[in-house]
Amino acid sequence: GYRFEIDDRIVTYCSDTAVCANDKILAKNTDILIHECTLGPDLTMKDWGHSNPEDVAQLAKEARVREVYLTHFGADHYQNKKSRQDALAVARKIYSPIKMAEDDLIVKF
Repeated sequence: GYRFEIDDRIVTYCSDTAVCANDKILAKNTDILIHECTLGPDLTMKDWGHSNPEDVAQLAKEARVREVYLTHFGADHYQNKKSRQDALAVARKIYSPIKMAEDDLIVKF
């Protein structure tokens, strides 16, 4: 992952990773967290690092992230926009300031 500090704002980007200790360090008190959500709700991978919406939401809540954007949805778990919206709803039950990244999204802060 990466943590960018720009003009007193912090953006953290974590992709192709399960939520881990380094994610927690990078995400702490960040303004915007962009995090992968390859796995569908309730799914985990023991042999490779990817995240599900619940894990990302819990990370964001514990790290006190201002805004979260889920991205990098696995094609085998998310075959349409509705499945991504369903995962977003699951994540928002844990931490509400979560959004779904989409093509051409521009975030101003």
